[in-house]
Amino acid sequence: MVIQASGNVGIGMTSPAYKFEVETCNDNEWISQMKHIGSTNIHGLLVDVNINTSDSELFRLDSSDVVGAFSVRADSYCKGRIWNVPFRIG
Repeated sequence: MVIQASGNVGIGMTSPAYKFEVETCNDNEWISQMKHIGSTNIHGLLVDVNINTSDSELFRLDSSDVVGAFSVRADSYCKGRIWNVPFRIG
């Protein structure tokens, strides 16, 4: 694990370009798992981004051959590809 003077943290790498970056090359393994095992008031993952412009991107999934395979903008506009068929909501 690397913590740079800039505050960037990297796991599995030496020069993280983002505030938190994880890299692995292990085949047949998930890079991360977040699991909530509570039984009351269960919540998932919260990403809070203080933006309000429609072209700001809140969330994006990329694959090795499709940049922006799925994305959600601040105005709730969603777009992506399912089974290589483009779609959009909003």
